[in-house]
Amino acid sequence: MRAALVFAFCLTSPALAETFVLRGSPQAVTVYPGVARITRHMSLDLPAGTHQIILPDLPPGAAHQTPRIAVSGAVLGAVSLRDSALDPLADDDSPAIEAARDALKGAQAALDAHADAETAVTNRFDAAAAQIAFLERLGGGDVPLADATALDNLVSVVGARVLQARRDMLAARQELRGMAEAREDLEEALTDAEQALAALLTAGEDRVQVAAALSTDTATTAQIELSYFVEADWRPTYDFSLAQSEPARLSIKRGAEVTQYSGEDWRDVTLTLSTLRISDTIAPHDLSPHWLRIEKPAPPQPAPKLLSRTESLAEPLAEAPMIFDEAAGAYASFNDVEASYAFPNPVTVANDVDQVRLSLDTLAFEARIFARAVPLHDETAFLMATFTNTTPEPIFESYENSFSLDNTLIGRGHTDQIPAGAETTLAFGPIEDLRLDRVRLDKNEGDSGIINRTNTSSEEVRITVENLGARNWPVRLLDRVPVSTQEDLVITHSATPRPDIEDPEDKQGLLEWRFDLAPGAEKSILLKHDMQ
Repeated sequence: MRAALVFAFCLTSPALAETFVLRGSPQAVTVYPGVARITRHMSLDLPAGTHQIILPDLPPGAAHQTPRIAVSGAVLGAVSLRDSALDPLADDDSPAIEAARDALKGAQAALDAHADAETAVTNRFDAAAAQIAFLERLGGGDVPLADATALDNLVSVVGARVLQARRDMLAARQELRGMAEAREDLEEALTDAEQALAALLTAGEDRVQVAAALSTDTATTAQIELSYFVEADWRPTYDFSLAQSEPARLSIKRGAEVTQYSGEDWRDVTLTLSTLRISDTIAPHDLSPHWLRIEKPAPPQPAPKLLSRTESLAEPLAEAPMIFDEAAGAYASFNDVEASYAFPNPVTVANDVDQVRLSLDTLAFEARIFARAVPLHDETAFLMATFTNTTPEPIFESYENSFSLDNTLIGRGHTDQIPAGAETTLAFGPIEDLRLDRVRLDKNEGDSGIINRTNTSSEEVRITVENLGARNWPVRLLDRVPVSTQEDLVITHSATPRPDIEDPEDKQGLLEWRFDLAPGAEKSILLKHDMQ
């Protein structure tokens, strides 16, 4: 893009240097988590000599860095940045903004003209009211009259004038009533015009200015690339849709939500999203020796005088050795997975107001479905789908996910990252036909209080799963028994039937049964544990 040449003037120097003011806009944007890299491309015809270019319209976020400038066709010299004492910018509104400003002026003028017309009608109403008041005072006063004819004439004149004045007041009142309705329409039109203009004026007014020196031995066309970082963010979104076909199919529609707070609008830019985290930590941490020492605790210090009367009640402190860690600390972690997504069509993201959702693609996988039953907490089983990410890239962690079952939306939720090649299981809502019940049959306890070597306790529960539906379900039922953390506490358990898996995923005390449940069938499990 060839930037607009706003003005150029000659400096009083032997090299006949010129100053060029270039205004541009973002053309290419790469958004990372928390930050975006903006790129502007400009071209400028330069005569021979050393010149200065001024880029006056960078967003305020660029003040926290030195923007990078790359030049071909000329030699780049010193680059400076300024965020105060800036020259004013000439108006450079787009046709849409100019049209919106004109519409706002027209709406305001129409409302003002209507207000003037209302004032004129109100004045007529007030004049008629004043005339009636005067005539009423005139008719009620002591007026010397020569004869009855004069009295009749006076009454006739006053009556006619009062009647006409009241007619004028009525007409004015009716006209004002209609004008009030019209005023509401004009005020609404003005509000719409203000909102339409505000929707276009999303860019901030604050700015910074960059100046750079360019030199060339001959007249040339210089190609200038300007890049800088601003505040922005993007996050992945996924629409998970499970079809209960045979085999079951899981489709994942991938998307992204982009927001930016740069101070300038991105209009029709070439957009790329990257998962690379731009971080100040680019090198590994240094590691120092980890020294430990054993020390005796400091002797007890006397209590303050105010509390000295309680010193005799204090227990003596233990003399056990203490360990001091001289190298305690916490280190920040970051995600080193990198992937990028380039969008073929131009994208527009307004400053500080837009949350743009973009579509990426749709992934498809075969899935294995089953019913997860946790009767300790739930009254129904839940539909689960297991699949393997067979793509070469991860499915990233996301808090913006929707879940659909057979094209029916069932809810929203969070998902962790699913690496390439990894297997994971997702939930798709309750199965109302699979009812769960967990009943305590017997509970015996020994001596009350803290369990000791002579205490015993036992508990027996019955777990029931009933299939009220018309299809067969593979069920995975989870329950648990207590786990001892002390040698003196011995816990044993028994189950009928025995669980298929004990301690699944290394979770101690958990038990899992796997079975198929036909339509109308019921499955019962007896689970007992003893503690002594």
